[in-house]
Amino acid sequence: MTARLFPSIARSVAWLVLALVALGAGTTAPVAAGETPKAVITVKLESPEFLVNIMKYRVLFLKTERKFIPLSGYDFGAALADELLNVLAEDSRLEWRLTTEADGLDAGKLWNDSTRRRLELADGAKAVLLVDVIEYGAFVTDLGKDKFFVHAGLKLVDTSTGKRIWQKKHFLRRSDLEGKLDALQADEQKGLKLGINAALEEFCRETAAELKKVAVPQ
Repeated sequence: MTARLFPSIARSVAWLVLALVALGAGTTAPVAAGETPKAVITVKLESPEFLVNIMKYRVLFLKTERKFIPLSGYDFGAALADELLNVLAEDSRLEWRLTTEADGLDAGKLWNDSTRRRLELADGAKAVLLVDVIEYGAFVTDLGKDKFFVHAGLKLVDTSTGKRIWQKKHFLRRSDLEGKLDALQADEQKGLKLGINAALEEFCRETAAELKKVAVPQ
């Protein structure tokens, strides 16, 4: 009778091992001792087009107009994400990377705190930085310098709980453009794109400075 019990016990142990492996397959990879926790950047644009706010001063009133212009051969969302990655790399508390299709992150859905749940990423990333660009473009006036602007919402999320760690709902950053907008659009918008890149660097450095004040998940 004792001999017949051994195969049964062996089968039970085997099934237990398989069950544990199956359960472990869907969990987030743990951070090894001494390894820097990972974090992910995801950027969402409400509109890919460059917004121009034209302000015309009159004697008794201010007339404003809005129009959109396409940026030829320039991906604003990708440029913003790349610059954020470069600047945030200086903060050694987290190892930053850009989101990929494999992550399956929908920045629009993740923005809602009430519906967001735990996020399980294959590389065990501990945090996700959500960047929602509400609009970007230029303020154009006949009485002063034209200005580039970015209006965005920022939110850092803990993947283990889905809870918000930090947020800045309305981050409006303005920077002087080196010249008038119309002139900067010459030569395939080269001057305009250089101006945007310079302004993006300021936006990203200010974002990084804010994040350095925040306690990040480890």
